[in-house]
Amino acid sequence: MDRRADALYRLLEPEIIAINDAAGERIIKLEIANCLDMCDYGPNLVIYPEAEVFNNLDKASLIELIKRLKK
Repeated sequence: MDRRADALYRLLEPEIIAINDAAGERIIKLEIANCLDMCDYGPNLVIYPEAEVFNNLDKASLIELIKRLKK
């Protein structure tokens, strides 16, 4: 994992666990991708099955995305 993404992953992981725990099942799977072919735009995140791409993530944009996932 790229160093720029480390802090974001540490922020995201417990939130995903909490969302899954609240649902009583694993509704969101968190994986690290070795290459998304978007290094110039990273840190990146892709949500499947929609293939929704988020580039240039920072803490503020990730927090907004987490809020959206919780709905």
